[in-house]
This record gives sequence, structure tokens and C-alpha cells, in this order.
Amino acid sequence: MNDDLIARISTTAARQHALIRTDQVSGSELDRLRRLAQRGVLERAGKGVYRIAGAPQTWRQSLQVGIWTLGPTAMVSHSARIS
Repeated sequence: MNDDLIARISTTAARQHALIRTDQVSGSELDRLRRLAQRGVLERAGKGVYRIAGAPQTWRQSLQVGIWTLGPTAMVSHSARIS
């Protein structure tokens, strides 16, 4: 497995609530991203979105997954609350 890919994913995910989108890696790296998920390094959080395995699941993370999964026109209301 490419340690450079893991390092880049970790750096990016650290700024994004422990999340990475598939469009944030090159097309040639998508298979490696999926293999990381199969090995348990990543967890699928939504369509095209992965979470670093073992990272705490937070309210903000859930909102981010929802927005990314729903697409560029998705929004979160100011009234979104922790349930």
C-alpha cells in the first residue's frame, strides 16, 4: 500500500472531521482507497465519502457526510440540532 496516499488521506481528513471524498484522490488511486476500506483502515460513511476507521462519529461529521452525499446544492439549516 502506498504510504504517501495514506499520509495525504490522513492530512486531508484531519481538516474535514476525519472524512475524505473519493473526488479528493486521483482516479488511479480509487482502487487503493477501496482496498483501504476493505482492510478496515477506512469506513464507508456515504456515497463517495469515507471516514478514518476508529475516528469518533460526531454531529458535525454527520452533517458533512450528508452535505457531501447530497451534492453541491445541499445545505444545512441554522436550526440543525444535535439529537
